[in-house]
Amino acid sequence: MQTMHSYQIKLNGEVLQVGFNRNVPAQGDRIVKDALYVLNQMIDSGEIK
Repeated sequence: MQTMHSYQIKLNGEVLQVGFNRNVPAQGDRIVKDALYVLNQMIDSGEIK
């Protein structure tokens, strides 16, 4: 099962693109926690340094 996050992050070449997921309404600390989780996944996988 894939977890839905309120925040979307994508690395396109050397540019980190960020945006909100309109299908998962959130605000405040939820957005920050989701962004941190996704960034940590990208770092752990080696996608970003």
